[in-house]
Amino acid sequence: MDRGLDALNGQNLADAKKLRRGMSGDSAEHHKALSDLEEAMRLRFIGKRTLFSFQKGFLVTIASMRGLVKDVTAQLGPAPGSYVLTGRVNQDPLESFFGLRVY
Repeated sequence: MDRGLDALNGQNLADAKKLRRGMSGDSAEHHKALSDLEEAMRLRFIGKRTLFSFQKGFLVTIASMRGLVKDVTAQLGPAPGSYVLTGRVNQDPLESFFGLRVY
């Protein structure tokens, strides 16, 4: 799971951990880490027939990140050096924008 979480938290191209350096369309190591995390999130807990909300959230996040990287690669082409810093993809700025109140 650690590798999958690292793949979702790419913040810096110079990070010591390779998976936290950003994700590109041809990054087999990132895709493998996300697949492993996805497999772990699909496991059922003993006595439960459905997934917990956090598991569903991880599955949506993984699918969304794969789609985003695919779309960015399709738009920009597979140019060397193109990547998505996955840890910087969040909705905090959007929430802040809608959280502003004008008096």
